[in-house]
Amino acid sequence: MKKLKSLAEVFVGRVIISLAWLYAWWVFRVINHIKIIGKNNISHQSNVLYVVNHQTLIDSFLVGLGVFSFWDIFFHPSRIPWNAPDGNNFFKKRLFRFVFKFLNNIPITRDSNDGKALLEQQEILKNKLKQAKLVLFFEGTRTRDGSIGDCRGGVADLIWENNPLVIPISLENIQPIMPIELGFHFFKVRRGFAGSMTIGKPISFNGTLDKPKNSKTKKEIGEIVRQAVIELQH
Repeated sequence: MKKLKSLAEVFVGRVIISLAWLYAWWVFRVINHIKIIGKNNISHQSNVLYVVNHQTLIDSFLVGLGVFSFWDIFFHPSRIPWNAPDGNNFFKKRLFRFVFKFLNNIPITRDSNDGKALLEQQEILKNKLKQAKLVLFFEGTRTRDGSIGDCRGGVADLIWENNPLVIPISLENIQPIMPIELGFHFFKVRRGFAGSMTIGKPISFNGTLDKPKNSKTKKEIGEIVRQAVIELQH
């Protein structure tokens, strides 16, 4: 019975991920014209961290469209990265909880005052990254004016402790498709916009990860991440 349940969950998961990939294709390639540049920089190994600037609530759908193919869902599922969305945004409603649990998501509670809970979340991300791929929006929140903000300390910590292959991804002119004032409406996205997603070469930290672990070095790691994404902007 357990085996049958497990197989059923795998099947449902593949169907839901397929629908999500097709939704991304419809939004970003059909009704909008988003170029995807640098696919040759994608890595299929484990312990890969994609660091991305954040523009809309559906950025992770676009990242998925760029870093794995529709056929990978069925034949190379290990290429599908994990995401760490805000649990308060995506897991409040029962339907969203059901759907998003099958989309390789690890819900994170941001801005929590519970230090123990934050450490537990960091440990979960760390363990997942060791054996898979992870997408993190390093600013921690969506941009309000199109600028790229600072890298969160938790992202720098994860890089420091895991020493993953860090691949920068730059999103440009995606914000108008689902601006903040539009709210949480997946099928009210706007159309007719042109933008891009650029996948860069792995980041070199030039010995920074070997420096003493302190706030100064953590800030330096975060700035290297931020600058790598900024340099991909056109």
